[in-house]
Amino acid sequence: MKAILRALLGRWLVVAISVAACLIGGLVVIATSPPRYKGTARVVLDYIQPDPTTGAVLPSKMLDAYIMSQVNLIRDFQVTGPAVEALGFVDNPDIQAAYYANPPADGRDLHSWIAAQVGAAAGGSMIEDSNILEIAYIASSPELAASVADALRAAYTESSAAQTRRAAEERAAALSARVEASKRSLAQLEAMQNRLEDQTGISMSESGRDEEAAKLESLMRRGRAPLILDGPRESAASILLGQMDAEIAQASNTLGPNNPRLAAMQRRRAGLQAQVDVERQRTASMANLVVASEQAAAAQVQQQMNRVLDAREPTLRLRLLQDEINRQRTSINDMTEAVIQARTLSAANTSTTTPIGPAEAEKEPVFPNKPLILLGSAGLGLVGGSLLAIFVELMGRRIRAARDLEAATRVRVLAEIPDYSRPRRRRPRRTQRAEAPPKDKQPLEPAMAAE
Repeated sequence: MKAILRALLGRWLVVAISVAACLIGGLVVIATSPPRYKGTARVVLDYIQPDPTTGAVLPSKMLDAYIMSQVNLIRDFQVTGPAVEALGFVDNPDIQAAYYANPPADGRDLHSWIAAQVGAAAGGSMIEDSNILEIAYIASSPELAASVADALRAAYTESSAAQTRRAAEERAAALSARVEASKRSLAQLEAMQNRLEDQTGISMSESGRDEEAAKLESLMRRGRAPLILDGPRESAASILLGQMDAEIAQASNTLGPNNPRLAAMQRRRAGLQAQVDVERQRTASMANLVVASEQAAAAQVQQQMNRVLDAREPTLRLRLLQDEINRQRTSINDMTEAVIQARTLSAANTSTTTPIGPAEAEKEPVFPNKPLILLGSAGLGLVGGSLLAIFVELMGRRIRAARDLEAATRVRVLAEIPDYSRPRRRRPRRTQRAEAPPKDKQPLEPAMAAE
């Protein structure tokens, strides 16, 4: 590093000339370059909200790519083209003269050429810690820069709305095609279900339950109902019969067998006995009827169960068909609602961008930036001059120190002779006394040093 510094100090004139030349070039650029002004217009990007067409939310990993695509969209012809039309650049005679004076080599028309020129001077950037996109344009005057930036913002907002409408129309068309395909598939499934029901005699409801299984469940629910039978209980006639037997037994002890009172009591007992026998026969017949009814219900349940078990395979097929039919119907209803929403969105002027504030232009030109150009020119000249000085030093190297001599001759240096031809800086008297050599020790003569 010290060798490089010594070489730069030795070639300081080369460095100075390079810096001066670059500064002169920077001054020429400042003097000859027309001023350029920056105009800005801002829009809010609603990427935080779900997409109005698909309902999807932009993931954070795709945010940088989305912002870059929006910045590139500002320079695209679908934005710059409507902007130059709105500004009247296509009908401007000066711009037309510039186009026809030097037509582009790629064969672009006037409109595309002007849009490309505007796109080259346009740009965009996100404001830090916000979702606001700033559209910028560089022009020769503040008014022109502000007007072009405003036109670019309007065209960008309209392009975003048109893109949303176009995406909604495409989604509506795609969903309509899917709805028609689903309806055809649903019709085939319903026809298949009807044929299978005709073949098996089993009817399947929309909930996926067949009539035979529903009948079996109803029979089992009715069979599981508790049967409450009145236990044996004494009726009024039987109670009276018991009391009559007690009275007859008591009267037999005091009355004779031919006593009219005892005979009347016996006749009355016979009538009560007949009534009790009738009641007992009626109770027995009712119990037999209930038992027979329960047996018939159990037989009916068993018969229905056998019928359901025998139809397990076709019932399962019908249930699967009904589930698929229900799924297809739900899907058709959802897609139909999505088609209606997409068609409504395609007819509305909905955009994912919102303009905020008026377009503004800076009063001070952004180019030429005099401090930046001068500092950049000086830095460029310093770097270029240093490299040129090192190159010149390498082409004609000089010995500027003992290390350079050792590197050139590969001989160790024993001593260095001071150059008394150059005026030496006078040191303070106190230091000179302290460092003065003795009188008997004088420096070596040049001739001895040469030997």
